[in-house]
Amino acid sequence: MGKELNILLLNSAQGKYPRGCDPWVRATEAALKELAGQPEARLVSSTGLASWELSAYLGGALGMNILLIVPGAETGTAGRELERLLECFKLERGRTRLAFTGPGPPRELMARRGAYHELYSSQGT
Repeated sequence: MGKELNILLLNSAQGKYPRGCDPWVRATEAALKELAGQPEARLVSSTGLASWELSAYLGGALGMNILLIVPGAETGTAGRELERLLECFKLERGRTRLAFTGPGPPRELMARRGAYHELYSSQGT
């Protein structure tokens, strides 16, 4: 196989509860069906939002190679997490790779960012 082509679909407007008749759901499915036949295509998706999970599920159902971004730090239970995700999204083991985002910023950093944002947004800048 040649160089992989990472594909990321971004859906900017969607409802809280996706329905098959929603235009963004139909467009996501159509785009993935078109890409599924390309062996170099690898879908980059994640979990946590309906649009990400829909693309992960559809990509798996279409037999695509998938890089699944998993929020949080990799722990000693990564194997169990892989099994859970394979089952939940009906993904193929040989076509799925996980990438963990890491532990995230320290809690106090997030608090400082919030204070900074509040300070400057109240000043109109």
